[in-house]
Amino acid sequence: MKARTGVSSTETPAIAPEKEFTSKNIVLKLADTVGNLSGAAPVKARSLTLTIERPSEQFDALGTNNEPEFDRGTFEARGEFVVRHTTDQHETDMLENTIKALSIALTNDTTSLTFTASKVRFREIDTDRSRDNVVTQTVQFFCEFDTATNKSIDAVLRNATASYVAA
Repeated sequence: MKARTGVSSTETPAIAPEKEFTSKNIVLKLADTVGNLSGAAPVKARSLTLTIERPSEQFDALGTNNEPEFDRGTFEARGEFVVRHTTDQHETDMLENTIKALSIALTNDTTSLTFTASKVRFREIDTDRSRDNVVTQTVQFFCEFDTATNKSIDAVLRNATASYVAA
């Protein structure tokens, strides 16, 4: 067996510190169009949930010993946010089936993750009028497919790394 003599190396990887997103880094905005989102006032939400999923189901054909196939389900982007009940605007938008644009931006210094949906509808609003509590509303939203942009929701991740070298 032949081999070459090893050569020592002094390479050290440049590992950037991680940026965490906390509740103070999240901004939720609603507007009539995507173009109006930048000037829209942030929604003062207590909590926010965004779910993006495309389930897949395993298919095993009877009488075969082949690798399973996977059938894709429907892509869905939905969520909910909780706000203090200070206006009936969300209820009005739901009852009138109004299409809104939505932006969820997570920003920490130079790192950001922004979700933008151009066609959002409110499907359900639950108003909590518990005794001795502040009246809150839980607003459920669904991101619909926009034929103009060919997407339901757009996610953009930005960081300070200029380029990546393949390993």
